[in-house]
Amino acid sequence: MATPIHAQQTDIDPIHKSTSLMLQFFGPEALGIHVNHNTTKRIAMNFGLGVGLDAHIGLNGYLTDRSQKRFAWYGGLQVYLIREVVFSVGDIFGSMGSSGSSNKESQIGVYIPLGFEYIATKGFTLQLDVGPNLIGEDWGQTNTATIMGSFKIGYTFRAK
Repeated sequence: MATPIHAQQTDIDPIHKSTSLMLQFFGPEALGIHVNHNTTKRIAMNFGLGVGLDAHIGLNGYLTDRSQKRFAWYGGLQVYLIREVVFSVGDIFGSMGSSGSSNKESQIGVYIPLGFEYIATKGFTLQLDVGPNLIGEDWGQTNTATIMGSFKIGYTFRAK
């Protein structure tokens, strides 16, 4: 009697518990640092900090097992806090005798990205997403529009 031989599926890369560090263009922070920590092969927690001290925290769910493919589609949810971008001479040269108070306003929003991710064998990482942006007031900034997108490029550090 012959014993059946089962092909064993092997992981391309250990994605579980790896962490990606990326430079983010547009999105909740407009310009900032984005960290993606892969808690499982299909779930990642993320947070970001932007140049204007804008920040987000979120979660991505991946539609494919990322240990088997380099490309993966994902959907997410990010809650963020942003500040209004106000440029004035005082912003550039300091308060110059004013009371030091700022006219910048803050607001909380929710971004629901749909996107794709690519992680190369050497760790190069790319993410591109777009989705609805639920925000109270549109200040005419890229991160207060009703539809928002982001582009992230960086490196994924593999778990040992």
